[in-house]
Amino acid sequence: MNLTDRQIGNMRHALGLTRSNKPFRNHYCVDAGNEDDLSWNELVKAGYAKVSPPRDWLPYNIYRVTDEGKAALLRVNTVEVKQ
Repeated sequence: MNLTDRQIGNMRHALGLTRSNKPFRNHYCVDAGNEDDLSWNELVKAGYAKVSPPRDWLPYNIYRVTDEGKAALLRVNTVEVKQ
């Protein structure tokens, strides 16, 4: 799968790589059905992310980058992604 700029940016944000050179988190909350949600769904299909559905107390899909997703991000990114 070729990652889009949106997917790269969202994965970097989920891992905290927009603030640091080391990941310090692994989550991305998004409203179901918007452009980011659709983009994340493609990552889930590719095995690069996992999703937790909305809950009563948190009405968002929560995405997490998998180890396969971290490896894919590393291939297109200059920032090292440590486990």
